[in-house]
Amino acid sequence: MKLLFYLLLLIGQFCYAQDSSKVRKLIEQALIYEQKGDIENAIKTHKKIFEINSDSYQSANSIAGLYGLNQNFSDEIIWAQKAIKIKQNFSMGYINLGNGYAGQGDLKKAEEYYNQAEKYDSLSPYPPYSLGVLEENKGNFKAAIIYYEKSVSRDSTFENGYFNLAAAYANIKDFKKANINILKVLELNPNAKDAQEMHEHIKKEILRQ
Repeated sequence: MKLLFYLLLLIGQFCYAQDSSKVRKLIEQALIYEQKGDIENAIKTHKKIFEINSDSYQSANSIAGLYGLNQNFSDEIIWAQKAIKIKQNFSMGYINLGNGYAGQGDLKKAEEYYNQAEKYDSLSPYPPYSLGVLEENKGNFKAAIIYYEKSVSRDSTFENGYFNLAAAYANIKDFKKANINILKVLELNPNAKDAQEMHEHIKKEILRQ
């Protein structure tokens, strides 16, 4: 399954029209670092943005997500808290806050914050997806499937949702449904190696049935 601690790329949520030329360049540079997987420099760049504009909840939350990728969950929590302090109804801030607590093993708090994210954005695929990962981590695959189905019903291009659906269905030995969902991932992203590998495994299991 896809890991819970995915990076939440929020560059697109920055409002370029309201940013200075310097901030725009920093945002572009941060995105380049993120795409290269240079997490340390991406964090440093986002912190420069935050120094210029301490109301930038997007940068605070991007920093949180980057710390999560580095499995620095304490700092992920700190920066996600900064984000929602600036913008209380910022759903993705609660997602990263939940991710931080999940990373620390506090699944109860993680669930609480994912539900908060759902409260503030009931159209986003991320709250049900995140709740699904929690259930899957507990071994509750049928409950996870319900959440994952909800995530892709909200966004038909949500690759992670389909991937985790395929994995969850495979775990309950429903390989036909697993195949439907992994093919959806490959339709969206034909070069996804993890999806290609899962598809090969699923095809072998279908032939055995």
